[in-house]
Amino acid sequence: MKRKTWIFFLVLLILSLPAYSGGRQEGPTVTPESFLRGYDPITVVFDRDLGPPEGGPLDDPDGLVGITPFHPGEYRWLDSRTLQFLPAVAWPALSVYELSGEELSLPLVTLMAAPLKILPRGGSDNLEPLKTITLSFAAPMNLDDLGRMLSLEVRPLPGIGKSDSIWLTEKDFSIKELDRRSGQDPVQYRISLNRPIDYGKHISLHIRLSLDERIRGSVAQYSFMT
Repeated sequence: MKRKTWIFFLVLLILSLPAYSGGRQEGPTVTPESFLRGYDPITVVFDRDLGPPEGGPLDDPDGLVGITPFHPGEYRWLDSRTLQFLPAVAWPALSVYELSGEELSLPLVTLMAAPLKILPRGGSDNLEPLKTITLSFAAPMNLDDLGRMLSLEVRPLPGIGKSDSIWLTEKDFSIKELDRRSGQDPVQYRISLNRPIDYGKHISLHIRLSLDERIRGSVAQYSFMT
């Protein structure tokens, strides 16, 4: 009886174990998995040999991978299973790309870089009524896109409670790109509020850096006090 019981539990244990795949990967894997920024490459690792063992350029990726919408760049085999796309220009902020291919369909969103500088500086206090905020970026932004990513939360000082918050969005301000002395200078945008924010207020500037708010760290926040 004991022997039968032992065999019974052994069978249950075997059935509960995951199927062994011999260490083989099933389907391609992609890095990064969710977002792109700057000149991030896209790396696809296939589950079988498809390219030359020594690697090299791939002139025609059709049938293997595709990126929609088109983005200029170079496809290159790193080894017989690893294909990498190297962008020739930086990924534009706040866009969505679709990576597709055999057993492959993956959306990738592009992140907006946080401002290089803001005026007034984050943490500033004892400000005069706030009329404008200036943001400096390394690259140009579409004004409509930038407006959609900005919001301001205004609370009475000391700014602890949430119940008295007032939210200002793109309908409450206008944005203008300021002139640059050279193309090497940061790009500056002035946010002009329709109505100044009066004395005695705690102001939180929220800048969404992604169309997908589920991405960790996709919101930059700065605070001021008047």
